[in-house]
Amino acid sequence: KFEEEEEWNAWAVQNSYWGKRFEKYVMEQESGIKATYKMLKGNIGDKRILISAEVDSVTAEGEHMEIKTCFANKLKDKVPLAWLQSYLGKVDVLLLRAEGQAGCH
Repeated sequence: KFEEEEEWNAWAVQNSYWGKRFEKYVMEQESGIKATYKMLKGNIGDKRILISAEVDSVTAEGEHMEIKTCFANKLKDKVPLAWLQSYLGKVDVLLLRAEGQAGCH
């Protein structure tokens, strides 16, 4: 995609943290939400497991929300993984945003 390393570096700097910027945008739209972690215990057969799940926000209504971003051409790969993470973490809302190859500005 990039002929020169400088082109890649410029693109990477311009698109750094665009997922974090989208999370911030979503979280600013509603007052009283915050990021948190959840700890869940469970069993698989006779083995006990502990799952730690990051939750991007907790809405004013108490719903746990995970916010994901990806490139549009990676959407089919991202959705199952995001769903599984959210399912295992018992997240109420999964918000997924896909962007073109140019990223999010």
